[in-house]
Amino acid sequence: MTTMLVERLRHCPATGEASRLLEEAAIQIEMLSREAWTWSKALEEVTKQLEPARIDAERYRWLRSWKRVGRYMVSAWKVGEGRYEPLPQEDALDAIIDEARQ
Repeated sequence: MTTMLVERLRHCPATGEASRLLEEAAIQIEMLSREAWTWSKALEEVTKQLEPARIDAERYRWLRSWKRVGRYMVSAWKVGEGRYEPLPQEDALDAIIDEARQ
């Protein structure tokens, strides 16, 4: 559609200033069309990357909000102590995760 509009502008009967303005408009339309295509491709790429991040976030929210799975308590291995311990409350769990990531 954009290509057809540009071609119509370029072949529109005009003289002098009007012709120059039509050619300038056609160039601007082509540039905007390319830029829109570039942004569209960038948005597609970001959307592809967003889905795995959303799934990870759901897993993390599940882990934070559920202390039990069925009749089993969710627990974490205490490194160096050789035992499991129930997961801490949400805020404390966030702090532990943030610290471990550093």
